[in-house]
Amino acid sequence: MSEEMAQDQEKAAPKQNGAIIAVVCIVILGVVLYPTISGMLGGGAKATSTQRIKALTAGVLLYAAANDNKLPAGSTWMDAVAEYVKDPEAFEPPVREGVETGYSFNAAFKSKKIDSFEDPSKAPIIFEGMYSGRNMLGRYVTAAFSWDGECIMGMADGSVKSFNEVDAEPLDWPQAGAMTMGAGGGGGGPE
Repeated sequence: MSEEMAQDQEKAAPKQNGAIIAVVCIVILGVVLYPTISGMLGGGAKATSTQRIKALTAGVLLYAAANDNKLPAGSTWMDAVAEYVKDPEAFEPPVREGVETGYSFNAAFKSKKIDSFEDPSKAPIIFEGMYSGRNMLGRYVTAAFSWDGECIMGMADGSVKSFNEVDAEPLDWPQAGAMTMGAGGGGGGPE
């Protein structure tokens, strides 16, 4: 009987070793993949915001193309481009815990001709700003660098990029008029 038990134990040992190896492999994979998976999950809101700014930027450029290459008037920019933006959710940034932002139109570029930019790839027309509300206007001082110190911006050439404060400051941010509020009852902010 002890010989049979020894044979049974010998047969069970590889199964137990295989289970232990499988558990160890899963743990190692979890440790290695955790940063990637958590980054992808956390990056979902940033990817959503990037897509929405891309849609808004495209809407602004389509509006300009249909209006003698002129960008919309600042205080009604969202209303003006609404027909060119397919997704109505594009006008609202994704909800993030502890962060309130909105999409702003560069106040210095209201009604500006799109072909008058010296370098459209350095001219932010849409960006995530510190103030929420419809038809918000802003400039560099109102940009929200809330994605690990970066701000997502839609440029006059149609590209969408993330900039940190140092890289964003030398972009085309001409000074614009006085303080204004967005139309439609949204919060207020510098123009």
